[in-house]
Amino acid sequence: MLLYTYFLIEGLKAPFGYVLASSVQEISWPECWKIDHEKRFLTLTSATNFEQRTKLMQETLRRNIEIGSIQELTRWANELFPMYTADGEHVLDLDGSGVDLFGIVNYSVHMIGWVTSKEDGVRRYWVPRRATTKISFPGMLDNTVGGSLLSGERPIDCIVRECEEEISIDPAYTRTNIKACWTASYQMAMTDLGNPGCQHQVQYLFEMEFGKEIVPKIGVGEMG
Repeated sequence: MLLYTYFLIEGLKAPFGYVLASSVQEISWPECWKIDHEKRFLTLTSATNFEQRTKLMQETLRRNIEIGSIQELTRWANELFPMYTADGEHVLDLDGSGVDLFGIVNYSVHMIGWVTSKEDGVRRYWVPRRATTKISFPGMLDNTVGGSLLSGERPIDCIVRECEEEISIDPAYTRTNIKACWTASYQMAMTDLGNPGCQHQVQYLFEMEFGKEIVPKIGVGEMG
């Protein structure tokens, strides 16, 4: 952990994430941040409630996107993701562009879909290729459907939304046929761009068998 700085919020106890020490040096930090290089603490100050914390985080991200201070902050994601304490308190929302940078836990859903051949009983899985315009892993093979939970969104609602957006499946069909499998969690010492960093992932896993009448159609901008 010597390569990382602990991301803290004033007034709250445990770290919320881990920021690469070199990134701490490159980012332009507004006055609401306090940095202790000896203890390796990066602390958000001057905020005592959800709205204030969210506002300061968003201002920090926008400031650095505008000046191009770091490769991980190249464009605004326009999606808000939640940040929680270990006790489940929702302490702030931040734009998706900052999730990897601050090394916070990202909650997502992933689904594998297939059809079963009536002729030979063989399962054939739907394996799409990501659009080349995607920020993360462009042009690579992917799960049938996947995406991150937006702030306040339940896993089942997220996977239903993603199925409609990514492969044009009617929400009513998804709710009737999808099956929850399990959860997976892991940590990686790299960002989606393949640079050194920190990712914490908690994934809610689903599966769904498509009936013969269902033909997935790729949503705009989702897959190649």
